[in-house]
Amino acid sequence: MPVSEIVLPDKTKKSHYHGHRERLRGRFQKGGPKSLPDYGLLELILFGALRRGDVKPLAKRLIEQFDTLAGVLSADVDTLQAAGSGETTIATLKATQTAAKPLGIVLHDHLIITRGEEASFTAMGPLKE
Repeated sequence: MPVSEIVLPDKTKKSHYHGHRERLRGRFQKGGPKSLPDYGLLELILFGALRRGDVKPLAKRLIEQFDTLAGVLSADVDTLQAAGSGETTIATLKATQTAAKPLGIVLHDHLIITRGEEASFTAMGPLKE
């Protein structure tokens, strides 16, 4: 290919995913849990584990494999490893599952079951800063 035909990337254009984390956080804070699909909530969880890069493909793949967010969080370590998740990601997912228990949130057969309205994610509404 002649040098004149090589197209260099336009560094003035921002990637479509530039600012995605901030937009997703804002959507969640403004609209609450119902404003995001399961993979979006999983992305928020994964942001802490994977400080850089696009976590959306991983979140979508895990939701596809385990059906729901509850399915991902309740998957055992060996299954998550077999799915290609790394040590930091697995630790973050299992910590999230463990943190839900004192709130009365139980993951059972890929469903989130709550003890009373005060523990329900849907009852929380939008987050306040």
